[in-house]
Amino acid sequence: MSSGRWKSEEEKMAQMEAQKKLLEHRIKNYERNSKSLTRKARTHQLCTYGGMLEKYFPDIVYLPYVEVNSFLSILSKMPEVQKVLQEISDANSSL
Repeated sequence: MSSGRWKSEEEKMAQMEAQKKLLEHRIKNYERNSKSLTRKARTHQLCTYGGMLEKYFPDIVYLPYVEVNSFLSILSKMPEVQKVLQEISDANSSL
């Protein structure tokens, strides 16, 4: 009778180990997929912003990256632009 009990305890342990491995595998897949979704969301955001930039400044597609960066840097330092961005930020923070 004692050996039967050991066998069932060993089976329970083996079953619990298998469940543990399955759950660890599911956790690993979830983490991998959540990173992928985050990356996809970020890529979508960047493409959307790039599309908006091209919509309002169509000739920007012909400029080298360095010149686009300089253009955006100059634009961002303009007092009028900073004021509008601040107003938009304030309006969004009050929501």
